[in-house]
Amino acid sequence: MSSYILLDINGTVGTDVPDLLEKLENPDNLIWVEKVEAHVKISTLKRIKEMSEKYQATVLWASLRADDSLCLNELVDVDWDWLDLNAVIDRSNTWTKTAPIAKFAKDHEGDTIIFCDDMLLVGDAYSEIKSDAPQVHTIIPSTTVGLTNDQLDEIESILQQAKKG
Repeated sequence: MSSYILLDINGTVGTDVPDLLEKLENPDNLIWVEKVEAHVKISTLKRIKEMSEKYQATVLWASLRADDSLCLNELVDVDWDWLDLNAVIDRSNTWTKTAPIAKFAKDHEGDTIIFCDDMLLVGDAYSEIKSDAPQVHTIIPSTTVGLTNDQLDEIESILQQAKKG
């Protein structure tokens, strides 16, 4: 069995809310990346890198920024790939990402899949994912803050359980 972490960018590994920087205790932890139009939280990327290495989990960018997401790899010296969210389209879904995530889950049946995306809070996104791919673990960060330490701990807990079998 394999483990996968599917990561959105904006609102997940960072924020696109620039006024937030004024309120942060450690603004140096965020780097503006023009190509993906986001303030990316370096500590989050480092923690995900550590977990992916420790638990042999594959990380894939699951962002509408498509292969532009790959530019983030150089921030923490990784070679993560991206999931083409436009490869599968189902017009019956209200959320663009539902069909490709559900297909990925079907193609990786029996594997552990963790999907991190702040937009799961919007509209029917969460219920669609849970209906079409119930085995996918969902982590829903705050759009303005991104993944918290507690949520990163939750990801690690899921990976630990998967490793135990």
